[in-house]
Amino acid sequence: VELASTLRALLAKRAGSAAVRAAADSDEGFDRALWELLCEQVGVAALAVPEEHDGAGFSAFETCVVLEELGRSLAPSPLLATLVASETLLASGSADARARLLPRVAAGEVATLAWAGLTGPGRTEPVRAGGSRLSGTVGPVLLGDVAEVLLVAARTADGPDSIGLFEVDPDAPGLTRTRTPAMDTTLRLATLELDGVE
Repeated sequence: VELASTLRALLAKRAGSAAVRAAADSDEGFDRALWELLCEQVGVAALAVPEEHDGAGFSAFETCVVLEELGRSLAPSPLLATLVASETLLASGSADARARLLPRVAAGEVATLAWAGLTGPGRTEPVRAGGSRLSGTVGPVLLGDVAEVLLVAARTADGPDSIGLFEVDPDAPGLTRTRTPAMDTTLRLATLELDGVE
């Protein structure tokens, strides 16, 4: 209740309708200053990250309280994409990947998961892994064109249903990240094309 109240008061000051429109129209699709404030003063990106990885050690429930308040104000935010990426790392990532990436997520770097497991007209075939190289197209990806930590789920050669989780440098050669217009302007979506990306 205190967390929700604190966020509601902060967002009432920083996420009025004009601020929300400006954030949605910005180059990143969200208000970077507000995101940094939420991360530094409230620790929203660190809530669900375990303490051993510089997080607050709470559950995803506390992050959902934050998401509810962000939704109430319609403030565009990288929190949902970041939560999905961090929960995926916790469930599927190697110990080394968790140790390297989760402290960055907890500090507020924007993270996302590119996964072709969506249903509906946007469905794409899974990205395929050939050794350490990924090829294919995936979209829509939340904040896929601006994420600083990029995880890609890709089909491996280990079997027809074998999916691996791979870290990709957002500036890697062979990776093209293209913003995809969304009907909801508070969502930032992108299509990723991978052509032998390490």
